[in-house]
Amino acid sequence: MKVLLLAEGFGARLSEEIDIRPKPMVEIYSHYGFNEFVILLGYKGYYIKEYFANYFLHKSDVTINIATDKREVLNNSN
Repeated sequence: MKVLLLAEGFGARLSEEIDIRPKPMVEIYSHYGFNEFVILLGYKGYYIKEYFANYFLHKSDVTINIATDKREVLNNSN
């Protein structure tokens, strides 16, 4: 089932979770069988876009040499 998720507010009712991540990234929705989302971004929208734009990197073990900017993927959990 496709879900429209309003992600505009500060998420005050989820305060324990959103200190770490924006409200739409709290992992409660899939538990109830919702797995397809259209996220309407607002507050902290950049973090959500950045996460999915770099999803492969977020799910991988990597080595990054800051001096040379060389990046090596060691393991991908997908």
